[in-house]
Amino acid sequence: MVFNYFYTIVFLVSVLLFLNIINRILFMRFVKRLPATQAGLKVNDLLDQKTFANLIGKLNSQEQEKAIKTRSWLIRIIVAMFVVIVLIIIVGILSYIA
Repeated sequence: MVFNYFYTIVFLVSVLLFLNIINRILFMRFVKRLPATQAGLKVNDLLDQKTFANLIGKLNSQEQEKAIKTRSWLIRIIVAMFVVIVLIIIVGILSYIA
């Protein structure tokens, strides 16, 4: 198989889509764990410290620990998605130059 930039971009886009699916699944599992369904809850609400503290304030200590771990995984996935997007841009620039 010939290595070229097209296959690299296709691979990176598939990784990005996979990370997006994982991110959605984790977020939906987090929302289901909340005692009352929060209408209109977004991922950005979890990234804001005050909003997150208000969301988990009503949970017991074990559920709070799970929520904090889920939040940290969501942040890691978002950072990984950012890195993949930057890599797609770099590979696109390199394919344009070459």
